[in-house]
Amino acid sequence: MFYTNLGSRKAHQIENNPQVSLLFPWHMLERQVMVIGKAERLSTLEVVKYFHSRPRDSQIGAWVSKQSSRISARGILESKFLELKQKFQQGEVPLPSFWGGFRVSIEQMEFWQGGRTPSARSLFIPAR
Repeated sequence: MFYTNLGSRKAHQIENNPQVSLLFPWHMLERQVMVIGKAERLSTLEVVKYFHSRPRDSQIGAWVSKQSSRISARGILESKFLELKQKFQQGEVPLPSFWGGFRVSIEQMEFWQGGRTPSARSLFIPAR
């Protein structure tokens, strides 16, 4: 599972094509894991539960970031963060309507290890 701004390029791409691949490289160890699968939106209940489990500053940060859009200076984000921290100082930070999550159903995983010739690859396909 992962969470993101639903207005981000990544979220729009997933909405158009739910087939995804995720790569987790560990360059110093010469290892990586690649996951191929299908992403589906999480329910509002799942998103709310996770959102409120996050540290308060992270919840506010979700409101601040217009993911995938350019800003002219980091100070803009910092000012907006302080403004929203003041606004939400009392009570729960509400879930932004533009924030959500995805679950990736794994279709296959590939484990790669370098450092030797030939490199080692193992493919895992979950039983259905």
